[in-house]
Amino acid sequence: NAEIIKAGRTYADCLTHPVSAIGTNTVTVNLAPSSNLALNKTSSQSSTYTGYPASYCNDGNTSNFCSTNLEVGWWKVDLGLSYTINQIVLWNRLDCCADRVDNFKLQVSVTGAFAGEQVDVYTAVNQQAGRPSTYNITPIAGRYVRLLMTVSDYLNFAEMEVNGVSSLDGIVAGDDVLLMNVQGDTTNNGNAGNYEILTVQSIS
Repeated sequence: NAEIIKAGRTYADCLTHPVSAIGTNTVTVNLAPSSNLALNKTSSQSSTYTGYPASYCNDGNTSNFCSTNLEVGWWKVDLGLSYTINQIVLWNRLDCCADRVDNFKLQVSVTGAFAGEQVDVYTAVNQQAGRPSTYNITPIAGRYVRLLMTVSDYLNFAEMEVNGVSSLDGIVAGDDVLLMNVQGDTTNNGNAGNYEILTVQSIS
């Protein structure tokens, strides 16, 4: 792995990715698919019905469930980093009340504000979520995923899984990048510190 920054950006934009084929002037960046990016990540909901916290919906257990109070509610998860998301899997409740999750939107956001910058990647109208329902979406970069009800009801479901790959945030082949803290690389092509300025040869 290495830390990668596109030329002209700050350390706040640093991304960590697997790399290979580090040459004198070039590097190959590897994007391995990641499954269940939401698992045990920080989640929240618009309100909490006593005893059914948001964390129940991304704990890997499809037998329990989270729940809001009666409202036009939402549930969201912070993936921790920006990913290119291509699939969202939703598990409905097992015991009862599955019809409560039938009018909703799945949204992706970079900032987590959900104040107009988010993208609606799927909209369900009188379409009950299953066990599971798999939504294959056009790949989109984002860090936050939200399920937003479009009618007033108790929002409760069992689990959300988010699948995708690491996001390079606009870096493409041919870009100059600063490569830092390269694990297992002690040569640094002659640089005094653990950094290299290279050109991205390919992304695979």
